[in-house]
Amino acid sequence: MTAFSSASRLQPLQPPSPPIPPALEGYLKKLKRKTSILSGGYNTRWFFVDTKRLEFGYSKTKATNASRSSIYLNDITAVVQFDDLKFQVESKTRNFFLCGESKACTSCWVQSLEEYRRNFIDYIKARAVWEAGNASLRMESDAACQATKDGITNQGIKNPGFIGTITSQDCDDQSEHRIPIESIKGGSKQFQTQDEDHPGPQSRMDQRKRPMNAWD
Repeated sequence: MTAFSSASRLQPLQPPSPPIPPALEGYLKKLKRKTSILSGGYNTRWFFVDTKRLEFGYSKTKATNASRSSIYLNDITAVVQFDDLKFQVESKTRNFFLCGESKACTSCWVQSLEEYRRNFIDYIKARAVWEAGNASLRMESDAACQATKDGITNQGIKNPGFIGTITSQDCDDQSEHRIPIESIKGGSKQFQTQDEDHPGPQSRMDQRKRPMNAWD
């Protein structure tokens, strides 16, 4: 297998796909700020997952123009369930202590958010592997291409005619694609002088072929 064929077969790896965020929305009770779990009161808020902006947040009402407070969905570090109704969403910036309207409601929120969090961690790991693999492929491809160039150059030095086969056949062609044979190291200059004082290669060959009596 040649270096050129090896380089042509090096294909970049396909990047991993990010996880799909859960489409969740509904009313949950949120623990008031600066209050304890045991003695604090709750406010009912409309919670949602914005699948386009990748946000988890809430507003006072379901209205689309209502003021929102949210965190980045990918910043969630843990989803902890305490009992059938109560759970906490922890993030890098703030925490939400919440209470579902039913056991099924709480279970749906906890499982969906936790599953997305784990899938996002797996995606980050897979992307790191993908980036490292593509970097390795680029290095191999560059090395293979360089080996191909070196092989062509070395072949041309050992056999000037090899380079000549890829140059223009017209001796008068002065285009940038023409490579002079005499510019290659080790290449011999061929002179076409045929005068008596400086016999060319062909005339010397003819002399060697002549019989001895041909000089009389």
